[in-house]
Amino acid sequence: MKVWGYIQRVMWKPRLGLVASLIIVVGAMGLGQPVSASPITSPALSDGAPIGLILHLRSGASMLGSDGKVVGSAQIANLGIEIKNGKALGAGFHSIEFTSSVTETNARTALAIMQSKPFVTSATIDRYILPQQFAHKAPSAMGQPFIGDGAATSVRTYSTAFKGASAVRGVKVSDAWSSKNPGLAQLKVTWTKPLNLNGAVLSGYRIQTSADGGVTPVTLASSISAKQTSFALTQGLIAGSALRVRMAALTKVGSATRIGTYSAWVLGTPTTVPNPPTFNTPPTATNAAMPSWDLLTGADTGGLPVIYTLTATAPGQPVVTCSTKLNTCALVGLAQGIVYKASLVAANAHGTAVGITGFSSKDPLYAKQWALNSTYGIKVESAWQHTHGNSNVTVAVVDSGITSHPDLDGQEWRNPDGSAYGYDFIDNDLDPSDPNSLSDWHGTHVSGIIAAAANNIGVVGVAPGVKLLEVRGLSGSGGTSSGLIASLNWAAGIDVPSVPKNVHPAQVINLSLGSEGITRCDSLTQAVMKNLYALNVTVITAAGNEGLKPWGDATNSYPGNCSPTINVGSTGFTGDRASYSDYGLYVDISAPGGDADKPGNAPVDQTKLGEGTGMILSTYNSGAPAANSSTPAGPADAVYDYLEGTSMSAPMVTGVVALIYSLKPTVTPHQIFFDLLKPSVTAFPDGSTCALAAANNTAVTCGAGILNAGGAIDLTNKLP
Repeated sequence: MKVWGYIQRVMWKPRLGLVASLIIVVGAMGLGQPVSASPITSPALSDGAPIGLILHLRSGASMLGSDGKVVGSAQIANLGIEIKNGKALGAGFHSIEFTSSVTETNARTALAIMQSKPFVTSATIDRYILPQQFAHKAPSAMGQPFIGDGAATSVRTYSTAFKGASAVRGVKVSDAWSSKNPGLAQLKVTWTKPLNLNGAVLSGYRIQTSADGGVTPVTLASSISAKQTSFALTQGLIAGSALRVRMAALTKVGSATRIGTYSAWVLGTPTTVPNPPTFNTPPTATNAAMPSWDLLTGADTGGLPVIYTLTATAPGQPVVTCSTKLNTCALVGLAQGIVYKASLVAANAHGTAVGITGFSSKDPLYAKQWALNSTYGIKVESAWQHTHGNSNVTVAVVDSGITSHPDLDGQEWRNPDGSAYGYDFIDNDLDPSDPNSLSDWHGTHVSGIIAAAANNIGVVGVAPGVKLLEVRGLSGSGGTSSGLIASLNWAAGIDVPSVPKNVHPAQVINLSLGSEGITRCDSLTQAVMKNLYALNVTVITAAGNEGLKPWGDATNSYPGNCSPTINVGSTGFTGDRASYSDYGLYVDISAPGGDADKPGNAPVDQTKLGEGTGMILSTYNSGAPAANSSTPAGPADAVYDYLEGTSMSAPMVTGVVALIYSLKPTVTPHQIFFDLLKPSVTAFPDGSTCALAAANNTAVTCGAGILNAGGAIDLTNKLP
């Protein structure tokens, strides 16, 4: 391991070459100087130096022996190393600390001693982190195929040495709509077991569905036990569309399995609440002009008749409403010359959905945010026609902390006193604020890309309707890998001892962090990522900015090379791989992160004399070291500025994932990548580095394509 920190790349005058330092403080006037990153513990520590161990303990185990000392400390003392008890990190993870500098060889010997202890299930070295760069790996094993029928995707074949069971009896299919999950289409399947198992043992059931009258059966990828006589079917369903269902019993003799006779097809039709209707005019009304909307059709109606209710309000005026099955209705009694605010509700027998506008940002700097809607941008306006994000969705930004900003203050979870809610795992307190400019105000910039408010001020984020949870997991002076594990656990709602419970667990976590040089994923960070995946928490990581160096393959960049996460490479305005971006099979998808070296026809910011062209504009702070000094300054004025890097690409994906959760709260990380993001990408431009790499099957690959928010949301709306 070499250097760790934030994955961004900042250009300033005079411009630095691509091999120059990745972290440079940018002031409000475009001035800056290289960061002087002083260590947070001992000046003798180098980048990635061992500072302790991270252990995963067996349930109920204690770190301490009867003498009150860490078990194993006497053996480790024989190496000339003194250790002390560290911190509980949540989910059974725990740290222990070296009290002085330790060589890599001795650290590995100490690790082997602790790994041999019966109360330890696994262990790794805790590393010192300097803020230079932090990164991810492809979720190549995020799902497993179900038992097949001998097809190419099958993972098991079936013996013909015995006869299968007779048909499953009494199969019934009914709408299973529930008020607990009103937007989920589901059917309840019930049955009675077969009369004849032909001497075998009942081991489970197989369900097949068909949307074309039984011509094309689709085997359900779920395991159904022999004890079940009912099943909640949610796969392959569209509200209002009839689906045929049939069942067969699975029986076993020894290790051989046989599929029995299928039952007859049985028909069922699921229903849901309606999807939000969309105004196709401004949401205002006067006595001379009424707003209109697009009629809901197909699955958007929830499979039931829909009534629309339009409401007009204005200060000092009576509320006026009208209801209809059409795409407009007359509001009777509006005062002459008054412009009323119009709101719309669509209702069916199950519930209501509040209308949205055909949204395009009016924030004054929106035109400079090319990454959102240019040819090779993420096409976010198409997604905004369906959702701007839901405040029930929480996105954790594990980063350098946050500064006060008018585009962010209303977007974060807040404490009763108005301060930002979150936690600081560097200083171990309840204040997630970014205290000084050594961080380059990285967390503030990343947060704005995800969810800056649509408030006619400054910029707008990809998902302005969601909530941000700020977690300070790395400072401008450094941090530890154990601190990162604690940050991830807490952000996901996993209790971390001695830290107040997180009352706003995140569905999405952004890690715009990564390692420089070659750093393999350790077993405990890998375990944390798997735990979060099992909790349906999607982790987005930045692939790294080492693309010009011999080790620029993303396989070398931690923690993105821990699976499963969604690892994001960077593209510029022209749609090609950004010069600095890591590449390779561990890049899942690319998104705009900016490239000042290849700006193409990106918008030019005349207020900065063109500085930042081709880069990513977001929320920032003007606090900067004084002239000719590296002394860090505290936060000053809220401003906007340009950065570039895979740090900026990752939050683009994070914002789109937050929009997906806003529409489908039950979506899984596997579905998000494989069913929504990957199939909807924009292709890399012909002749580009990424397109040629894909065509020639070379190692300089850039993932599935360029993030397409509109396409991903269109596919989301088709999910059951």
